[in-house]
Amino acid sequence: MQPNIRAFFDPATWTGTYGVFDERSGGCAIIDPVLDYVPIASRTKAVSADKLITIITEQHLTVNQTKAR
Repeated sequence: MQPNIRAFFDPATWTGTYGVFDERSGGCAIIDPVLDYVPIASRTKAVSADKLITIITEQHLTVNQTKAR
């Protein structure tokens, strides 16, 4: 079995989020999710996370949760 790995680059923060997807089981994992930061407003946004959620929903994937250490 070969999982699909996809990188989601955020040019505003120069960071990346990775999605690992198993087409057979429909499971997925999100690695190092990005929270968008707007420095001039000192606020955060979830634009990058929303894009990832849209892809997960459209592909009918299930996020397998683990606790960060």
